[in-house]
Amino acid sequence: MEEKIAFSSSTTVYGDPQELPIPETAKLHTTNSYESTKLFIENILNDVYRELPHLNIFGSDYDTPDGTGVRDYIRFSTWTY
Repeated sequence: MEEKIAFSSSTTVYGDPQELPIPETAKLHTTNSYESTKLFIENILNDVYRELPHLNIFGSDYDTPDGTGVRDYIRFSTWTY
């Protein structure tokens, strides 16, 4: 059985933004426990990806001007197959 993980990132990992829209190259800075938890999980998943590079990571090839997802919500069924 193939197992899948869906993790929705958040701009909260950038803390109080210095510019809008927030570029992914912006400094990571959290200001509360929710933001810290999101960043902590992102770091864990990055570590797992380095160990298991066959995993797919989505997020940089959307058909938008900057290649990122532009929406207020993500329908989970969009990611399942």
